[in-house]
Amino acid sequence: MERYFKTILVPIDFSESSKYVISQAINFAKTLNTSITLYHVIEENNMITKFLFDGSTEKLIASVKEKLEELANEYRKKSKITIETLVDKGKVYTKISEFADQTMASLVLIGRNSSDSSDEKRYIGANASRIVRETKCPVISYLSAGEDKKDCKKIVLPLDLTKQTKQKVNKAIEIAKIFGATIKVVSALITSDQDIYEQLKSQIEEVKRYIEERSIYCTSEIVRDEFGTKSSLSQMIVDYAELADADLIMIMTQQEKNWVKFFVGSAAQEIMRNSTIPVMSIIPDVFVVD
Repeated sequence: MERYFKTILVPIDFSESSKYVISQAINFAKTLNTSITLYHVIEENNMITKFLFDGSTEKLIASVKEKLEELANEYRKKSKITIETLVDKGKVYTKISEFADQTMASLVLIGRNSSDSSDEKRYIGANASRIVRETKCPVISYLSAGEDKKDCKKIVLPLDLTKQTKQKVNKAIEIAKIFGATIKVVSALITSDQDIYEQLKSQIEEVKRYIEERSIYCTSEIVRDEFGTKSSLSQMIVDYAELADADLIMIMTQQEKNWVKFFVGSAAQEIMRNSTIPVMSIIPDVFVVD
């Protein structure tokens, strides 16, 4: 199915991680032949900004617009990509999700972690978490100081026996065709039960054939911890992706249809928190693939 790519939305808070995400957006924009929109939301009821600008919303908006244009001009000159800017007011995560929907953004790119990349300090910011679970289009989240990924040639696709997989598989195929990427289907298993292993092996082999029938090179693998010595299935997936030098991990943010709306499963959160590799998050039942 052909998809028309409109713009890549990059929420900006003027941190160093914002600049890093812009550089990643440029890489995508060149491949997708699309524009970038830098979007800053002035948080409602922010007492500090009200104090600095004497309560003048107009002064604040004008100042932020000027700063955002300066940032955009810096990257326009470097990349020759069309970069638009917009300043808005409201709840950050709500405005970003609404704007992405209204403009039919192709992707939203955000930073997700603290600048301290040690395991003890990694976290998913409140706004980033809400953006991921409320935005209808795919959201790619980046470790603030991660490796500059100029390409997307290896996509890791985690699967298991219980979660909805068809939409995630089709989205991976769509992205792989655009970038000429390989899809690496992987499942993690902490059990010595051979029946479960064989059932899982059968499933991922079926997915592998489905992908290969659509002219995408695909591998499949089960990473197994028979004795339960690993910390979690999610960490096993992250370790696999990093060992494979993957460019993207693709996950569902709501793995069960009957889960509460906008709930991000613990496995998805753990992958986003721990992965140094960009993570694409997809909300189920948004994409219909012919």
